[in-house]
Amino acid sequence: MQPSETHAHAPFRRIGLLSLAVVGWFGGLVGTSGAVHAVAYLIEAAEKWIAAPNGAQLYTRVVQPSPALYPGQRFPALIAIPGGTGAGAPLADNPLYRNLAASGFVVTVFNAEGRGSGRPGDLVSQGAENCNGYAHQDDLKAVIEHAAALTNVDVTNIGVETASLGIAIGAGALGRYPDLPVAYLVDQEGPHDNRVITFYDAGRERAVCGHMSTVTDPSAANQAFWAEREAVRHIGGFRGRYLRMQAEADHAQNPGYFRHAIEMVNAAAPPLFGGAGSAAWTRMNGGDLGNPVNTAYSLSNPAQYPKWVAGRLSDHPGLNTVYVGEMAALAAASTVFLRINGNPYAAVTAANPVTVGYTIRGGQGRELFLTLDAPAMNIPLSYRSAAGQWIPLPANLADVTPFAVAPADGDHTLYTGTVPAGAYSLCLGYDPVANGHLDTGAAVSDCVSATVR
Repeated sequence: MQPSETHAHAPFRRIGLLSLAVVGWFGGLVGTSGAVHAVAYLIEAAEKWIAAPNGAQLYTRVVQPSPALYPGQRFPALIAIPGGTGAGAPLADNPLYRNLAASGFVVTVFNAEGRGSGRPGDLVSQGAENCNGYAHQDDLKAVIEHAAALTNVDVTNIGVETASLGIAIGAGALGRYPDLPVAYLVDQEGPHDNRVITFYDAGRERAVCGHMSTVTDPSAANQAFWAEREAVRHIGGFRGRYLRMQAEADHAQNPGYFRHAIEMVNAAAPPLFGGAGSAAWTRMNGGDLGNPVNTAYSLSNPAQYPKWVAGRLSDHPGLNTVYVGEMAALAAASTVFLRINGNPYAAVTAANPVTVGYTIRGGQGRELFLTLDAPAMNIPLSYRSAAGQWIPLPANLADVTPFAVAPADGDHTLYTGTVPAGAYSLCLGYDPVANGHLDTGAAVSDCVSATVR
């Protein structure tokens, strides 16, 4: 029998108030005084079958404020990915995610192809086990697109949260498909390359999905297998906000091991902040620890390391949903989108004349910063001054000045004209502190790579 039905599961179940700080972010729970109101949504759960790009039917569960009780309301959404190679659908029964839904989230979980026990609430998805490779990443793409189409979802506030090896699916999908409407990614101690995944660095290597590290097996086939599943290869393509959760003692690696955490943040952060990616914003751990945003780290300089979560993540149950609440709150704040010839994609091929524009939402009065790397114009990585000059990016980012103050919300044009053929990389960001120079709290909201022919 082909799975195709959509039916309710445990509708209108009352969920107790969430005791964590995430309550109050949404749904009118915080008044103008900042006081938390004792309000929670009545939730229901539904089972759905979603078609993957290859046609496989994916068993999916959605836990959400009951649409019948809250008609016309739109909520932030979260897609949660489990660790290892496990089934995701049972997460719908986890009190943390049910409480998150009760605080005003649409939470979606699913079984990637070939996964599921067959028991109620954990039905088997069609397709073959793919060990978090491209097929499973494409499954996540389909689930994100389904969530974005729900009438009760705020499409500007969709997040993905991954646990452990789930980052291979999360970073793979978001990096390979940068135009997915995902505002943020919360990564819980994900192993980022084959040496970490197989525990080679920990001195206790073992095969994962039948594959050893590329150090032990440098064959072309093994290299190709891991190329699909190494999150550090893909995270640089993600354009949203990236938060890495990392404790002093990793859940799987040896205590004091941080290479995976540091290299992921560095790969996600844009060049303006010393990274190699295009993320709108990066930070190690949540606001409770006070780590700076948009900061790259040197693995060889422990004195520069950020603050880690004390002990193990397991010592802090529910911290992940607190951080999800923080990220969703950021997504609800001001946003800037770059466009080349009207195209909003991360990678653009354009013809002359070229028009560079941007859309701003909720950021009026904030300082705007623009960086450009344009070899065809003999412009190294530089920032634009208020006088319209391109000035090489200084070592001290505090010396960077804004080119403008954000105008009213809407569409605006930065440049229209003819430029030499070649490759261009632009990042447009805003700074919430208006003091005439770039602060470490500035957020690069959008980066675009353009090829002009």
